[in-house]
Amino acid sequence: MEDVPRTNGNHFVGSIVPERFSGQPWTWEKKRPLVYVYLSIGQITAQLAEAALIDAFAESDFDVFLTGAGHPYFEKRGEYQIGNVHFRRYLPSDEVLKQADVAIHHGGQNTTLQCIEAQVSSLIFPGRHFERHYNAKKAAEIGCAYNLRNDEFTTKKLRSYCGELVEKRNFRANLEKYSREIRELGGKRKAAEIVLQTN
Repeated sequence: MEDVPRTNGNHFVGSIVPERFSGQPWTWEKKRPLVYVYLSIGQITAQLAEAALIDAFAESDFDVFLTGAGHPYFEKRGEYQIGNVHFRRYLPSDEVLKQADVAIHHGGQNTTLQCIEAQVSSLIFPGRHFERHYNAKKAAEIGCAYNLRNDEFTTKKLRSYCGELVEKRNFRANLEKYSREIRELGGKRKAAEIVLQTN
């Protein structure tokens, strides 16, 4: 996604996140579209995320899994479920993304690339963090995600965007294309090969 020329000795290797990122098991019998939510500690507060997700999806045709990922608010609350919305301290993102239809995240480098590689459409809420905003902007430019403002994290917008992405699958062709391109760049094996050749 970087605007860097493929000359001057630059080497592009795609994602170097391991295939088994977590090594944790994920057992979920999918019956409805699945939304994976990972907002980390960003500008969407835990309280806002909790309230909007419950309001949007607790009694919906979606199953929603949010990982608190060490966020103090969710750590204190523990693991719980309200309707179709499941709150977990930790989720193995690599395994969840194999079943996910939509991801809602903050635009971190790993999550953005994982979603593209897994061919999962994203709603990205990067806030004012430069790296996250840059990733969200680029993912939107290549047609793999929506780059959204914080004030769009509302019940109505979340439900609308997720419904649209599941029904119309807007980004399907682009996700297939860029997932293939990322994989073909060679990943961590290619990176190791380049390092070993230059020494």
